[in-house]
Amino acid sequence: MNPKVIIDTSYLLPIFGVEVKTKIKLVDILRSYIKIYYNPISLVEIKWVLYRIVRRGLLPLDEARKSYREGLDVLFRDKRFRQTSLTSSSIEEIADKLEDLGLRDYFDRLIAATAIAGEYKLITEDKELIKILKDDYRYVILENI
Repeated sequence: MNPKVIIDTSYLLPIFGVEVKTKIKLVDILRSYIKIYYNPISLVEIKWVLYRIVRRGLLPLDEARKSYREGLDVLFRDKRFRQTSLTSSSIEEIADKLEDLGLRDYFDRLIAATAIAGEYKLITEDKELIKILKDDYRYVILENI
């Protein structure tokens, strides 16, 4: 049986035209799991990343906007991807605890808290997140494919 998995934003970025170096590739995740969940906060983070690239002068604004819309179309058409709830009281409670433990990035906190609350396996390479989760949320398994 395939466990429920949720992926960090980094693995979605290539769908939106943003190349990132990761040890685990999205194609490998897709081969390993029938359904892949993501928190919709990742879509906000992706737009933020694209705008940061625009501000650095590495991509024209119209191309970034087009890439984002096309990425959304691809993601929403692919039935292997499923959105979780954006947040809930229990997710926010866990996210607050993660902040108290030193995890400052709200995007990361929300994704990790969603994994914990929903009992998903979390696929991430974020070293700070891994350290905090391994120390305090041992029942969350950080997947290595």
